[in-house]
Amino acid sequence: MKLSFFITCLLFFTVNYVLAQTDSLTTKSFEELEKKFLSTYTNPAKAKKYVDALYIVAQKGTDKQRIAKALYRKGSIYSKLGNIEDAFSFAENSSIMAQELGNKTLVFQNYILKGNIYLTKGDYTKTIDFYLKAKSLAEERQNLTDILAMSYNIGLVKKQIGDYKGALEEFKQNLQKVKSLATTNQDRTEVINCLGISDTYLRMQQPDIAYVYICLLYTSPSPRD
Repeated sequence: MKLSFFITCLLFFTVNYVLAQTDSLTTKSFEELEKKFLSTYTNPAKAKKYVDALYIVAQKGTDKQRIAKALYRKGSIYSKLGNIEDAFSFAENSSIMAQELGNKTLVFQNYILKGNIYLTKGDYTKTIDFYLKAKSLAEERQNLTDILAMSYNIGLVKKQIGDYKGALEEFKQNLQKVKSLATTNQDRTEVINCLGISDTYLRMQQPDIAYVYICLLYTSPSPRD
């Protein structure tokens, strides 16, 4: 009985301490909280208190761009913490607002986030659907870096589900486009796509072709099919 009472008290004080922390943070500016959030982003448990406060502060103002951004950031952190349902809800609301505001960058980011959430749930069909939407938007914006990133992600998922032909198409298309990238990004993009191709051929039990692409990592130009 005493132990139960102690645990109840401990939980009560813990919850109130967390709430008090959030309340104190909401006195800070949006910029201050965003800076704190970005500095703690790699530690989701720590970043959560800042992103929760960020959203509260954003709601106090009239800037809908800030509210939409805060919702996206909440979705990202909640997803990392395993709170999948809330994370998707935040991403969905952020995406709707971003579309209304014409913020295509934020729409793109939310497509990726929703795809990542479905990937965590093991729903690969919906994952690819959202990645394709992100890729389509990147093509509309003529952002080659984003196009290549989404093609690569789609290739990885297709490889995971055994759609090896589809995966190879994504990786090889990337190799055709990579020369248009700035020099500093070419090598890394070529390497990861060659590795994707090589691994896919290994899964198809074609080690000879896989070996060719591994060898081509050390030569130039990139392989062209």
